[in-house]
Amino acid sequence: MRFLDDIPPDAAKTGALGNRAIVEAVAEAAADFKFPLVVDPVMVSKHGVRLMAKDAVEAIRTKLIPRAIPGHAQSRGSIRACRLRSP
Repeated sequence: MRFLDDIPPDAAKTGALGNRAIVEAVAEAAADFKFPLVVDPVMVSKHGVRLMAKDAVEAIRTKLIPRAIPGHAQSRGSIRACRLRSP
């Protein structure tokens, strides 16, 4: 990503990552980042409606979280809960 070489950011932040393919694309792009990645996915609406496919949650847990700084407390709880339910 040449544009990152021109004026490198201090950090990057995710937002809504609705499905596994999107999560994997972001993880692949972020693999070479030389700056922090804040993972703040929009996983559940304020009314409690799931906004993200279950396989996307697993992909976030395995592909993004290991190299990221979780941003939103509710998302961190959802990711932890997912981890506890996973074998």
